[in-house]
Amino acid sequence: MSTDQCELDSHADTNVGGANCILIDDTGEFATVHSFSEEQQPFKNVPIGTVATAWVDPSSGETFVLIFPQTLFFGTRMKHSLICPNQLRSFGVIVDDTPRQFDPSSSHSITIPGHNVVIPLQLSGVISHFSSHSPSDDELENCRRIVMCSDYPWDPHNPSFASQERAVAHTSDVSAVHQHGDCGCGDSKDEGLPSLLPTPAELLSEDQFANRLISAVNIASDDWVGDGTEGYTDGGPFR
Repeated sequence: MSTDQCELDSHADTNVGGANCILIDDTGEFATVHSFSEEQQPFKNVPIGTVATAWVDPSSGETFVLIFPQTLFFGTRMKHSLICPNQLRSFGVIVDDTPRQFDPSSSHSITIPGHNVVIPLQLSGVISHFSSHSPSDDELENCRRIVMCSDYPWDPHNPSFASQERAVAHTSDVSAVHQHGDCGCGDSKDEGLPSLLPTPAELLSEDQFANRLISAVNIASDDWVGDGTEGYTDGGPFR
């Protein structure tokens, strides 16, 4: 039984199973894995499959078998395992990898919705991690299993990640304009509710008039150019 760290690595674009994991399902596919340095020769014929590692909940003592589909399996060629935070997040797992010393509101943990399970993270230097071990046959047979990511083919270079991020960012920007723009509340006693008779435009200051114009802008959530020429609502290429 090999016990070591599962390290969160934002530079790793795919989960990597090391000596503390076992391969429980082989997709029959292989990958050539490049390191961060061109001086290092790439690793060829790395199997892609579903790996499992056993984690002991420090609060209850219960052992869980964590399942990671679509993972590169190095086995004993790598002492520890690497976790791609966004591969887990894309499956709905909550990864809060900011240490508490930098953000006191952080849980510094991995939360698996629907299972009432929280994996607390520790630090090794600046690397967030949790400890786990290669599961025994008995643990595979009798312990609760938790799937940590999707078994749908994982493509870390899919351009949809970037396009969705731009769409969400611009939606947030437009929402912020509405929150801070002129709501026409006037002297209404019900603060926050718009007046039925908003202040005429000619009586507004230049800043108020500009804010009112901006707050009336309606941009498609995927129109990241912001000029109304792209996005599904105006017949653009992203319909």
